[in-house]
Amino acid sequence: MKINLLTDFTGHNDVLRGEFIAPAYQGKWMSLLVAGSSAAYLCSHWLQNKQNIPGPLRLPIVGSLPFIMGDLREVMTEMNKKYGDIFIIYVGSESIVVLNGLDTIKEALIQNEKLFDGRSQKQFQELTFNLGVASSQGDLWQEQRRFVLQTLRNFGFGRRGMEDYISEEAIFLKKAVSSIDSNSPCDLYSILIKCTCNVICAVVKGQRFDYNDPQYTEYMNLSKEFLSLIGINNPVFVFQLLKYIPGDLFGYKKAISISKDLRKLYKQWIDEHRNRLDNGEEPIDLIGVYLREMKKCKEENQYFFDDQLVQVIMDLFLAGTDTTANTLTFAIMYLIIHPDIQNKIQDEIDHVIGSHRKPTLKDRFNMPYTQAVINEVQRITDIAPLAIPHATTEDVLFRGYTISKGTTVIINLHSVLWDEHQFPEPSNFKPERFLDEKGNFSPCEAAIPFSLGKRACLAESMAKAELFLLFVHLLQNFHFKLPPNHPELDFKGIIGLTVQPKPFTVFVESRQ
Repeated sequence: MKINLLTDFTGHNDVLRGEFIAPAYQGKWMSLLVAGSSAAYLCSHWLQNKQNIPGPLRLPIVGSLPFIMGDLREVMTEMNKKYGDIFIIYVGSESIVVLNGLDTIKEALIQNEKLFDGRSQKQFQELTFNLGVASSQGDLWQEQRRFVLQTLRNFGFGRRGMEDYISEEAIFLKKAVSSIDSNSPCDLYSILIKCTCNVICAVVKGQRFDYNDPQYTEYMNLSKEFLSLIGINNPVFVFQLLKYIPGDLFGYKKAISISKDLRKLYKQWIDEHRNRLDNGEEPIDLIGVYLREMKKCKEENQYFFDDQLVQVIMDLFLAGTDTTANTLTFAIMYLIIHPDIQNKIQDEIDHVIGSHRKPTLKDRFNMPYTQAVINEVQRITDIAPLAIPHATTEDVLFRGYTISKGTTVIINLHSVLWDEHQFPEPSNFKPERFLDEKGNFSPCEAAIPFSLGKRACLAESMAKAELFLLFVHLLQNFHFKLPPNHPELDFKGIIGLTVQPKPFTVFVESRQ
């Protein structure tokens, strides 16, 4: 008997070939051949990509998980180079399509927005219950998005505008930073995160907290831990079976516990506002306006209800607190290692605003260099590199590939913000990218830190206002330096839901 059994494994197909010379044993070997061929077919069926989209090998049970470990920004960059602007990865049995490059992302989110504006309903279901604005979809999402956007535009409710609240908080920020001993290095991030959170507090509940309030500090610590636990690098949120492992190796159960604590706090805020409305007070914040909308519809309302409001509050805090504070902190880090750029910004501030007048949003139009620096910080830090996963709302034929309804779609913003063709030498900090030959501010189409389409950051306009006003307030009043013998700054950051700067300390000198 001579048997030649050759297996050719290519990563997409198994080819099983046999040569049999012993007729007496043909029946037995034929049975084995049939069984082996069936097993090979099933394995091939598992490994094969039905949607015919290129991507890394798909293994049984774990899918592509072994090939996407590590810093996802770097992993996705290498896969983009290898497989092109559209590739597919598998997490267990779930397929995830990744879109890369400006043209591809624009085509999906702008030209085909209705086909790609769904939300993946699996990864964060136990945290968001598919409510709010960020995680909902369909009519609920459309209605909530419309309401929240309109409320943010009308913020101030006839009394004060958004700029007033940001400028007021900037004064408290200045006081907090001024109280720091100039001879002692400080953790600036811990102050900035309280400042940006207070701006959201003003929007959501109509009041701010004192920076030294112990309850506020506890709330900030909870929020920070929560954000670190629910990020794209936590394997539980991409491989759901891991949450059933005994213990809490990946912090998933801790994240659920913190989520419950935060929801309990937000429900207390809602009850307090409801009592005020019942006592005849006019709404002065988002919670009040939302409750008034609920009251208009005394019958059962499928779009406006308490649990939905709780998630809207959480969405706004998660989207508007951490991202802005992270960006401002990274900005200070870059100015520390580029003192010439810091000096140039301060020269522009002194020329346009002076040392005593508070900055306004109108000043942006006369401060091209400062705007260029802010835009370059947003580009290079890439705070939300993979955004929040989208999902297809129906079967889609996109660029020659069929993507099934309900498929999770990741928008790789990092592939645009660090695209060598759009931004040569993308790892280098170059504000000049956003200036024309005459020194005027020149926005770049590929600078999309807030993403694109209707699923772009809901609070984009507010975030831009915060970044400019708080950044200019800081540079108008203070100069920042790295303490002697300080370890080299790490600009990669910590990847959670967003990219957070790693802890560092800084010397703060008054310019007044």
